Amino acid sequence: MKIIKESDNRYKYLSKLFSYKYSSMYKYFPGYTGPCIFIPFELVLSEYETCDGSTKVSFNKLEDYYNWVSCKSIKRILDITCRLTVQELFDLTVLHINDIDDRPKCPICGTSLDWRYGFISGYGSADPWNSHEQKCCSISCANSLVLSNLDKYPIKSRSQQKFYDSQWTPIALTKRMMNTFISLGDPTDEIFFYVTYTKSGYFKFGITKDLGDRIHIDRGDYIHPRIIKTLDRISAAYLEASIKLEFNGEEYLSPTETSKFFKIFKSKITKPIVNPF
Repeated sequence: MKIIKESDNRYKYLSKLFSYKYSSMYKYFPGYTGPCIFIPFELVLSEYETCDGSTKVSFNKLEDYYNWVSCKSIKRILDITCRLTVQELFDLTVLHINDIDDRPKCPICGTSLDWRYGFISGYGSADPWNSHEQKCCSISCANSLVLSNLDKYPIKSRSQQKFYDSQWTPIALTKRMMNTFISLGDPTDEIFFYVTYTKSGYFKFGITKDLGDRIHIDRGDYIHPRIIKTLDRISAAYLEASIKLEFNGEEYLSPTETSKFFKIFKSKITKPIVNPF
């Protein structure tokens, strides 16, 4: 499916959009806790200005700060001004693709890489995006990639192998994802713990600030998702991580494990929720 269709007046600017570079799409401004994301003038459908004038989105560059939007506001303002998602902005200006079927996939199994961490990280992991790095959908696929490309990923010593393995254990990966989620917003944010069945045959649990956005990202794979708990950001991250550890770091479970999940979930929320690490 095309992001910008040929009938859209912005279609003629695709070559310009494809000339943008990842490094030029974000930067840090004094007074902001996180990076600001740039909205290309070629994408703007409606101009926008905040009440205090600190953020302006325009068709033309009149001041250096025009079209730079904080990472906390980019989702909402991008929708208002361009009718696009942050993921679609990344596709156009960083990956230089205009079809969602061309999004990154795991080089081992072909599964579409997860979009979870926002513009700076892009697809596949919480680390800053690196176009030269191959990312995988799971620990097992990442290990397979290394073992099948030892000339590219040489393991020079037993200690290096041990260190590599330690970074990709379910415990290490769960901890890294927990800390990343906490860092993405305010500790007092209202976060939803949800469960859902998927069209791909799994029972899934997870946390999100916006379930509607989460459903949109997964393009209809969720079947009747529902919120089962509302928490602050830190408690939600701790709870999700502690339950993941019960399932070897997984959040996609076999439907036969549904009752086990709810038993564990109920036991966790009846006690103080603490850091599982």
